[in-house]
Amino acid sequence: MQSIGVPSSSPIIIPSHHHQPGSDQVLRWSEWLNREGESRFLLTPKNAHGGQDPVFEYLKHDNSERERLEGTRLLYVGCTRAIRSLHLLACINRDEKKGNLKAPGSAALLAGIWPSIVQHQESDWCHWLEAQEAELNPDDAGRDHDYLLRLPNQWRAQAMPRQEWLAQYRMPDYQAKTEEEDNIPELGQVALRWLKHAGTVAHETLATIAESNLHDWTPSKLEAQRPLWQLRLKQLGLSATSLERAAEKVEIAVRNSLNCPTGRWLLDGSLRESACELELHSGGRQLRRSIVDRTFIDNEGTRWIVDYKTAEPSAGESQEEFIAAQLEQYRNQLENYRKLFYARGERNIRCALYFPLMRRLVELG
Repeated sequence: MQSIGVPSSSPIIIPSHHHQPGSDQVLRWSEWLNREGESRFLLTPKNAHGGQDPVFEYLKHDNSERERLEGTRLLYVGCTRAIRSLHLLACINRDEKKGNLKAPGSAALLAGIWPSIVQHQESDWCHWLEAQEAELNPDDAGRDHDYLLRLPNQWRAQAMPRQEWLAQYRMPDYQAKTEEEDNIPELGQVALRWLKHAGTVAHETLATIAESNLHDWTPSKLEAQRPLWQLRLKQLGLSATSLERAAEKVEIAVRNSLNCPTGRWLLDGSLRESACELELHSGGRQLRRSIVDRTFIDNEGTRWIVDYKTAEPSAGESQEEFIAAQLEQYRNQLENYRKLFYARGERNIRCALYFPLMRRLVELG
């Protein structure tokens, strides 16, 4: 599934623009920063006697504004990521007396662009499909209508006109690439996704260790992390056998790093300019973001850029063959990291991959 923050050449469909959040809440709350920059929290219940409470009404207005602004932001992000086609779907009612379209609620995603839609509702990019009124049978009045409705077999979707409305405004970096492949994961990648999620949790744990006191990470503290690892892996969508295998892989990776002299050196947060998950940006027409797993300057003044890899050799593959393939696979990524630090004026830079499952640090030649 492609992230909504990444431009996509595939059709983008954003449904249910007419929906808006419910307003019948018993509790209202809000967070904000005071003049000292401290976080503050306000919570109030609805008036038990049905009257208006000024604090509750204020928070209701504040929540509505936040939802409206967030809806506008989400709509903007979703619409501007489309390269080739964009479809906005909504169910709009008509005024029975006037016959015109009724405006959606203020908190609906469609509300932000509704004036433009009304103004151009006769344009060829607006398609209004009228729902047919069902004939009511008196015998069906008391029946349960919660059943599945199916489209007729001969039904075909209405052809949509293909228009490149935004093409003239796009910079060359965002022009659609005809050789772009569909963003569909391979079956093998799906089956082994627990390995990816195990690597994610292992990365997070190693970053936590490096940002705290390394000597506090005793075997007992490591054992206390198991419920947290399982909770995090569940959040990533794992369960049953995949969850257990991933949690075991995380523990082995972290324990190996703590029991390895090289691993402990990498996790030493007292090193100069120590940082984990460091976010770097490169300029140009298209802003690119890079995340460095681990970086620091050693006692000799050398900048180290280290990428953690929780992969290991497959059956029948030697460690040397595996490491050589990994270095070649991630060479460009490490070189890009090196260039970013080089642009900052640093010259003595070394890049490496660390494999906690094998307790090996391999430098890029």
